[in-house]
Amino acid sequence: MIKNIVYVLVLLIVLAFSKPSRSFAFSDDFNNSSSLSNYTIDLNEGSVDVNLGNLELRPSSTGKSYPYVRLNTSNLISPIKSIEVRFRYASVGRFGSGIVVDDNYPANNSFYDVGSKSLIWIWNAGDPPVLYFGHYSLITSVISNSSDYHSFKIEGSPGSYLVYFDGTYVTTLVTNKLLSALWFGQPQATENLDSWPIIQVDKIEIIDSSPVVNIFPYLSQKDAEWGSKEYDSAGTWASGKMGIDRWGCALTSAAMILQHNSV
Repeated sequence: MIKNIVYVLVLLIVLAFSKPSRSFAFSDDFNNSSSLSNYTIDLNEGSVDVNLGNLELRPSSTGKSYPYVRLNTSNLISPIKSIEVRFRYASVGRFGSGIVVDDNYPANNSFYDVGSKSLIWIWNAGDPPVLYFGHYSLITSVISNSSDYHSFKIEGSPGSYLVYFDGTYVTTLVTNKLLSALWFGQPQATENLDSWPIIQVDKIEIIDSSPVVNIFPYLSQKDAEWGSKEYDSAGTWASGKMGIDRWGCALTSAAMILQHNSV
């Protein structure tokens, strides 16, 4: 019996420490309008709302400009290990706007060369409109099913970043840029009236590079709440003490590990 208890303990400890721990610097699934407080928003000629679990950027039907939304820098404290965004385009338009990860924010009402400067981007442009996924510097591919939900992820550290699209590895970027800016929309206005897309951002997850400390809960087999309760029909095979306080070492250890991994 003692040998079996040892086997169980070893297995549970291996399972506990094999679980990858993630330290979220920022996470947003847009479940309510309070999410907007995490962003700096220039509406320009358009609207920005939280709608059905999405951050939604909409154009004006007669506008020459589009909303420009920046994640507040307080949510992008270096060092950032990864940024992942899930999104869709409810519609596309002829004039460019998109989702950009970079090391700085362009000013509103200014031109910014997304293609040659940014780390990764999703961008809508062209006549007829096309949705692109691009990465540093100026490498693009077409997203054919633009109205579906997609995701992109960039992870690593200055010097080398891995890029993923819809969970599939795309490339490795060799650049010393920092992951320190995430923005949506378009800061630049057009000279003439033009058509714009509707962008919906479903989820953002940002993980930092700080060391993860695994803190286990503490439970005692001698706790008054359960210590005197009979352990596993001990009355049929044990003499003397039959409670969890005598035999419940493996049980209590397993409970601590399971509670830790349920967080």
